[in-house]
Amino acid sequence: MNANIKLNEYIKAHENNVAIIIGLYVNGYHIVKSLANNNIPLVAIDFQKKCGIYSKYINQKIIIDYSQDELKLLELLLDIGKQLNKKGVLFPTHDHHTKLFSKYYTKLEKYFFIPVNPDTLPLVLSKEYQYNICNEIGIPYPKSYFLRTTEDVDNLMKEVDSLMYPVIIKPFSRANNSALGNIFRVKEINSKHELITFSKLLYDNISTGFLVSEVVPGEPDNIWAYTGYCDKNSNIVAGWTGRKLTQYPYYFGVFSTAKYEKNLIVEEQGKRLLKAFKHIGIGEPEFKYDYRDNKYKLMETNPRYMMWHGVGKIGGVNLPLIHYYHITKQFDKFNRINKIQENNTAHLVFMFHEISNIFKEKPKQKYIKNAIKAIFLPNKEWAIFDIKDLGPFIHFGGITKEVLKYFYNKIRK
Repeated sequence: MNANIKLNEYIKAHENNVAIIIGLYVNGYHIVKSLANNNIPLVAIDFQKKCGIYSKYINQKIIIDYSQDELKLLELLLDIGKQLNKKGVLFPTHDHHTKLFSKYYTKLEKYFFIPVNPDTLPLVLSKEYQYNICNEIGIPYPKSYFLRTTEDVDNLMKEVDSLMYPVIIKPFSRANNSALGNIFRVKEINSKHELITFSKLLYDNISTGFLVSEVVPGEPDNIWAYTGYCDKNSNIVAGWTGRKLTQYPYYFGVFSTAKYEKNLIVEEQGKRLLKAFKHIGIGEPEFKYDYRDNKYKLMETNPRYMMWHGVGKIGGVNLPLIHYYHITKQFDKFNRINKIQENNTAHLVFMFHEISNIFKEKPKQKYIKNAIKAIFLPNKEWAIFDIKDLGPFIHFGGITKEVLKYFYNKIRK
């Protein structure tokens, strides 16, 4: 299937291990930037031409549509592996990549250094598993209930007085019950009385299954993360903490502006979680500060490079480079890299998302202010724009499209 994909001579003859970045959106592009200018050969793989694929630092670019067939990506990686003179280093940017690495670990490990624990990765991708671990080791999390039987609903009803409202209720699968599908996708419950009334629907449709979870209120700047790299024994090699300042969509979305900022509580909780997960490679437990009880509560854990990981390099802890030198055992270079987070700050700004919020959210004055603040933040890099590497910005075009679409809709009205 992929036999016609040949690595170029520069890649095949290079003295260093080849870094293979899969997924070249913002997170993949910042892996490229983190590894660039270190005599590391870079291969970029994606199923479509995303912005990062146009970086001048990439030595070979491969576009193959594996979006509907994971075996295409597997066969591509095996074809690449057979052409390498040393093991390659895999850098995932999506959960699908880490699932693939885990599922086909024994086939891939002959050719690549794989940054996952194949025994625990499938579990770590489950929020229920993450919350069970939190319960075992004493990490705060939004009180959540996974309802599969009427007994589960009974247990929920016993705790209606202790819940912190609002809570949200989501069916596990709307496809299992057409009548339920016509009722709700996500239901917000704001009081004990409302939950008791709603429980009849839960009992009547329990075969569908439901997640009931407290909502942690507050602005996006209450969302913190610990991003760490773990060795094969799940010991933390290096890491840093930071937080979102804004996101898009604003209350339930991905980052617009992020800040590198030391937080000892988030660091301690993040390290304990990764150790308890027996995690290998990059892990990012994400927390939200709940001002009602002054706790940082786990929202989710990403077992790969998330969109705003590039702020770590700006702040002084370059995890992709640490990952590369550590996993390839180049300890002379590894030992010279900073691994300690200082009390400095840094920022990463995805202006496309800031502008999108202006167009799509209200009141517009709030989002205009956010965008202006982002422009003047200290120690800042743009997520896409880099004067030394203009290809990704030129081919992104997202802001231009958003502006044109906005004014087109205005004219139509």
